Amino acid sequence: MSLAKDVALKVPAIRRLIDDRDGLQRQLKSLKRQNADLQQQKLDLDRELRVARDDREFEYVFIVTYGRTGSTLLQGLLNSIPGYLIRGENAGTLESLHDNWRKVEERLGNVKGGDPTNPWFGMDSYSPEEAAASYRRHMQQVFLKPGPDTRVTGFKEIRWWRRDLVETLEFTRTVFPGARFVLNTRNAEDVIQSKWWAKKDPAAALAQVADYDARLERAHQELGSDVTYRVHYDDYVADHGVLEGLFEWLGESFDRQRVDEVMGTRHSVG
Repeated sequence: MSLAKDVALKVPAIRRLIDDRDGLQRQLKSLKRQNADLQQQKLDLDRELRVARDDREFEYVFIVTYGRTGSTLLQGLLNSIPGYLIRGENAGTLESLHDNWRKVEERLGNVKGGDPTNPWFGMDSYSPEEAAASYRRHMQQVFLKPGPDTRVTGFKEIRWWRRDLVETLEFTRTVFPGARFVLNTRNAEDVIQSKWWAKKDPAAALAQVADYDARLERAHQELGSDVTYRVHYDDYVADHGVLEGLFEWLGESFDRQRVDEVMGTRHSVG
């Protein structure tokens, strides 16, 4: 200790100031620790709430279609139903997850994942059920983000076509138990005149739309009317009352005034 400080400490007023300073520094350190503890508690609580939200039981509805069919309008119609949260496109994320699922499933019977010397070590502990639950949590946390009032959620997507559609929709029901699908089509001649379709050879574009329509019809036939419901853009635009059947299939009340309001609101035709 320096001579000057030693002398200063012998002066009562200065001694009190130094003691007060030291006391305040200790309090500050204690408050910082408390704040860090509170922040950690908040993170833990947020995580618990997020897990609880992601594990809630929802009903799931997905719009299955191709580009330029009025699916954004259909998305708006479903979102007009209280408790519905139908998100927009997510660049075909579910199809990418399906690719991963298929590749792992193909490997399961051919690897010895319990052997630490094997390049697939750990694969013996793989659980399809856990994988599906993880995919569901991922989709809900990243894309769906259901709110406290959400009871039915899902999304509309135009990217379902890289693989067998029935297989893809069955995979969707594995990830989202009980999922149902609204299959949306539109007059092909109008589709191919819209945006990127118009850049294609007309005959090739018509053939592609016809293929999509056929695959949607096959999905409807194979999965059945409890799981799928077909709508046609030109029909429900011409007569809003046509949508009453969709609402009945969903188990929801058909509010004609609300439907008319949504139909009167401009949506991107996509």
